Amino acid sequence: ACWIRTTQVFPTVTNTYDGTGILWSDAYFTAKDFILGGTRSATGVNRLSFFTGSPDTTLSGTVAINTGQWVHIAATRNGTTGQMRLYVNGLLDGTVTGSTGLLRANDRINIGGNTLDARYFSGDIDDVRIYSRVLSGAEISSLSTQTAPRESYATWAARTMPLLSAAARAMDADPDLDGLPNFAEFAYWLDPLRAESPPQAVTRAADGILRFTFRRRLNGGDIGYTILLSSDLQTWTPAGGELILESLTRPAGEGYENVTMRFDNPGAAYTERAFFVVEAASLVP
Repeated sequence: ACWIRTTQVFPTVTNTYDGTGILWSDAYFTAKDFILGGTRSATGVNRLSFFTGSPDTTLSGTVAINTGQWVHIAATRNGTTGQMRLYVNGLLDGTVTGSTGLLRANDRINIGGNTLDARYFSGDIDDVRIYSRVLSGAEISSLSTQTAPRESYATWAARTMPLLSAAARAMDADPDLDGLPNFAEFAYWLDPLRAESPPQAVTRAADGILRFTFRRRLNGGDIGYTILLSSDLQTWTPAGGELILESLTRPAGEGYENVTMRFDNPGAAYTERAFFVVEAASLVP
């Protein structure tokens, strides 16, 4: 995982190894190697691409990452199952099954370029992290919200509710009696002293596809956001490949972004009806 900032136009290619390198650990010919890079789709989207070798598998996202703003990118791979996932700004942007086993054909990881073919990243890269386990979606969501200025819950509560008691400023308190505890008001960038509805919506456009939109705080620090699905309002399960990130919009001067997810692969359980909810949880013990 890392942060990038670029306006670079990537090569219009399908395979990651033909693109621009961001984190590059490729080897010649068919090998157990990997690449995180940038490629351009046939429709002109400069997207994130993830490659693992032997057998060669490329996973490309759908969201532009060359916006000129800081963008958080991440990729996960389960070495046992081969499941690969891409995340942009903390939200799932693609999933596929690739190779299994360790990817160590190249004992070096180059940051910022395709060193075999001299295709280098033009821009900024920061806070590169490599983990020895598969991070959860909530953990990656938390990484993507750790932006400056970072505001803790305690700081927010003191700023927004200065005249209330410590008990009224607690995470589970609800001083405005709108049914949303203070932590939800914090996570969704709401006013804890004014009754408001959760900023979430489900819409169906002309293409017939359902879209789920919710608000997410930009500088919340250790908050994990998980989208839950249900077909009966009784049993809720975390969304996986059913929901794909479609867009992120950040209103000028605000400390939040609106996240729109596309319900692309509903599966048999959701052919007749589907319910969505986003759950925000503190990742601080």
